[in-house]
Amino acid sequence: MIKSPTIINISVTRGICPANCIHCPVGKIKVDKRAELFGLGFMDVELFKKICNESLEFKYKKPLLRIHGVGEPVCWKSLKEALIHAKEKGLKTWVFTSGLGKERQDFIDTLKYASIVEFSINSYDPKDYKKTKGLNEKYFYEVKKRIHLMHSLEKKPRLLISRVESNSPKIDESFIKYWKKTKYADDVFIRSFHNYGQRIKDRKGILDSKEEAHYKIKSCLVPTSRMNIDGVLGIVVRCFNELFEKEENVLKKAVGSIKNQNLISIWNGEVMESWRKDNFSYPECKNCKSCQAPNPNSSEKQINLC
Repeated sequence: MIKSPTIINISVTRGICPANCIHCPVGKIKVDKRAELFGLGFMDVELFKKICNESLEFKYKKPLLRIHGVGEPVCWKSLKEALIHAKEKGLKTWVFTSGLGKERQDFIDTLKYASIVEFSINSYDPKDYKKTKGLNEKYFYEVKKRIHLMHSLEKKPRLLISRVESNSPKIDESFIKYWKKTKYADDVFIRSFHNYGQRIKDRKGILDSKEEAHYKIKSCLVPTSRMNIDGVLGIVVRCFNELFEKEENVLKKAVGSIKNQNLISIWNGEVMESWRKDNFSYPECKNCKSCQAPNPNSSEKQINLC
């Protein structure tokens, strides 16, 4: 029995995002086709509050709630209410965002309640931003402005700026150098490229075949450290990668219902316990490259510093 997860990943939206990131299963799909593949919807905020309340029941350590999406979580109209509720309960929250999803002031007024805000701007110039995010230069400068404004808050969250690793160490190093020079963020880093369990192809400009060959399959950190929830569908799955499919396929992979079950009972249930004994008994794990982080334990480091 594992006492508690370190992080509970919560997807609060499906199929809704203003960006077209080449390193994301949502971004590679044209906007008018996303509903067909992922569905369209948002989490019920009352269900989020239930997760908060049940997170307090873990005896060992209260997990951090990391708010993601099969899309952009800031598009969720209830995000501010959710962040305020979690804060009132004494829970830490981490919002992973492209930096868009709401009007500028609404964005600032919402995200200021988070413990950590990670901006996946992915670039240090408009040209690369267009290449990797699929948006023109005005959005690059808009996100930069928002990061600056968040940095200027009297009481600000821990601010992170990240990029998905490319096949060019020089570009990745330039990204870190550029953003560290601004002094806008508490940390700047490169996130490891992964293919979401083969749900996207390894693309030119992201990771070439030689670099891909260096990846090794290894035991997964998720069974003992991460709980993964689709808040829109109201289910827990083993791996966050599994959420990037059609709703009916995701529902088939549910290991529990957050509507009808308690988080602790799912976390320590038969499916999760069996998986912990043998990670590779689950077919999805046999070809997974997702937990090959360039900065080992970076998430835990950020949590401890916020």
